[in-house]
Amino acid sequence: MNSGVTYEMGKRSFRAVKPDGDVLHGAPVFREVYEILEQGWVWEATKYPIVGDLANIGYKLFARIRGRR
Repeated sequence: MNSGVTYEMGKRSFRAVKPDGDVLHGAPVFREVYEILEQGWVWEATKYPIVGDLANIGYKLFARIRGRR
C-alpha cells in the first residue's frame, strides 16, 4: 500500500501519488502526467468545468470496461 492506495483501488482507477503525498485518481492523473512531460496543452481544455466534467465521465466509462478482459 502506498499512501493508502490498495491494489484493488489501483485496479478500479488509475492512481498517482505525488511527492507531497497527495493522491490523484481518474482523469486528473492524466493532466498531471502530461504537465510533467511538458505536454500539458493536450489536457488544457479539461481545466474548464464542462470539458473537465466530460473528461471525468469519459474516464469512468473507460475504467469500467478496461479490466474486463
